[in-house]
Amino acid sequence: MVSKQIFSFILSLFITLISLGQKIDFKSGSIVQKNFCDTIPFEYVKNKIIITIKVNGVNKRFIFDTGGVLTISEELQRSMNFAKLGSVAVDDVNAKTTDAKIVAVKEFEIGKLTFNDIPSVVMDFKNTYPINCLNCDGIIGSNVFTNCMVTIDLNNKILILTDNLQKLALQNAYQAPITLNKIGKPYLQINVGNDISFEGLFDSGSDKFMSIGDKIFDKVIKKGSATLINEGFGITSIGINGIAAAEKKNRVLIKQVKFGNASVNNVITIESEKSKNAFGIQLAEYGTITLDYINKVFYFVPLKQMQDYKNQKTLGCKDIPEKTFYAIGIVWSNTQAEKIGLKTGFQILKINNQDFTNRTPENDCLFALADFFKNTKLNLMYKDDKGEVKNVELIEE
Repeated sequence: MVSKQIFSFILSLFITLISLGQKIDFKSGSIVQKNFCDTIPFEYVKNKIIITIKVNGVNKRFIFDTGGVLTISEELQRSMNFAKLGSVAVDDVNAKTTDAKIVAVKEFEIGKLTFNDIPSVVMDFKNTYPINCLNCDGIIGSNVFTNCMVTIDLNNKILILTDNLQKLALQNAYQAPITLNKIGKPYLQINVGNDISFEGLFDSGSDKFMSIGDKIFDKVIKKGSATLINEGFGITSIGINGIAAAEKKNRVLIKQVKFGNASVNNVITIESEKSKNAFGIQLAEYGTITLDYINKVFYFVPLKQMQDYKNQKTLGCKDIPEKTFYAIGIVWSNTQAEKIGLKTGFQILKINNQDFTNRTPENDCLFALADFFKNTKLNLMYKDDKGEVKNVELIEE
């Protein structure tokens, strides 16, 4: 999302092929305790929920990602040598594919709960940008929570895990059925205005509020439930398998996203042909979310009945890392950035006097994690397609 952040990345994993004589049930495994309710504190870093789990008695940092499955680093697998179950082709949010092996994680602990025999993908976190900047050992995905309910309370920075619905404060909550796919990822109905409803993934690994594909975009525009604000061609995100291919994208204002009698109004999102219909972690800024994996129900308790979306402004462009340097990833039409001649592919040299002339591991993490867009303006030095160096002050609009 082009708003108060310099860079967005999405971690979700999409399992597409299992190369075994028999399929692996990613929803297998168990929780030792029964009739439990435990509160898990988390860190919130660059719109990512990071929790501590114990593997063989040692604390490890994992990203909470309902759009993925349990995933551990190659380093953790080398130290633990979990039994191999097979291999898999993994797509990320940008439809880029890598091959990975699957292991059975024999035991780990989240808070007071013990999880046994959970299938896990193994991936190279150390050399995968930008996830390597978060200093994490893995991803806790939806297949871990098949036998429980998970509440996400972003205001208090806690997760609540329970197998008893009565232990959660869900009075007057909006409810919607959840569809779990073969690997346990939760899909729910998204309601736009009074006329349009469609199914989308709830993906806590995405730092967006919501995303829509081109078919739904056509519907909401035709119904008058959305307005096209800007057009562009380029790149706006990085998945766990790397940078997406450039494509035509639209910046869209969704007039109303409804949750029963409650709503979030004037939501800005980015649409493209490859976009998947989904909600991301920004939804949790507007209320408490509960995913009941046991009974397949989604609960949402809004902070207020009527809320306006917070991140409506843009600096007119977005940046992306290339192989040896950093560049403008996309420029939106009808913005200051377009009017001054910024174009996709122009090399970024400095942001607010921070030197980004060369791509280095240190610059990578600064580029990914530092909130250069914290203020309402940004000083940018860049090199255009003629090799001329220029400076510009970008202001939110």
